[in-house]
Amino acid sequence: MTQPLSMVMIADLTDPDQSGLAMGLRFAAIMAAGLLSPILLGFVIETFSLSPAFYVAALVVALAGIRMFITRPDLIPGRRQ
Repeated sequence: MTQPLSMVMIADLTDPDQSGLAMGLRFAAIMAAGLLSPILLGFVIETFSLSPAFYVAALVVALAGIRMFITRPDLIPGRRQ
């Protein structure tokens, strides 16, 4: 469900001339996350325990959301024109 929605959001937010680049960057980010997250969270689990891994993942998602709303305030519901 999130794959098509993220593709629609990227297509909606990018210039049509740059949509191919934007989709490629989206896919590259997904692949990088798929590679790096098990390594990072595996290190956290081995070093601390299982519970902190969930907090680290939540922190990464929260920071990404905060960064998105700081750099793109027009994405906040009700602010788009």
